[in-house]
Amino acid sequence: VDAEIVRLFQNRMEIAEKIARCKMEADLPVADTDRERELIRRRREWADGDMRIYVEKLFETILVLSKDYQRLIMAKNSRNAEDV
Repeated sequence: VDAEIVRLFQNRMEIAEKIARCKMEADLPVADTDRERELIRRRREWADGDMRIYVEKLFETILVLSKDYQRLIMAKNSRNAEDV
């Protein structure tokens, strides 16, 4: 199970990288609080009973990591643009 979690997490972070590049092109900020709240709410609904709070915490953490990674991608891109 853990190996599958790692594989899926890496897949999700690859998507976060693509999102970061789209946000750079559109000059959008990394964070979108309203969208994040809605995403967490929907994911929480997927879980049963006691697991809902844990799914909420899981996706809060995933979003923090995703935004951190997007900022890293944007910073690297910014530095590379300065080198051109």
